[in-house]
Amino acid sequence: MTANIMTSDIEQCKESDMNDHISKPFEEAELIKKSYATFYQE
Repeated sequence: MTANIMTSDIEQCKESDMNDHISKPFEEAELIKKSYATFYQE
């Protein structure tokens, strides 16, 4: 989770092998959706 929301910041996170990116402030539903996708990957 980061306060940065620029496209370059998102790309940098993914390039460093992070699974996804969520910026602050975030919606609770978005956090749950991304958490579920990360922990229950098939």
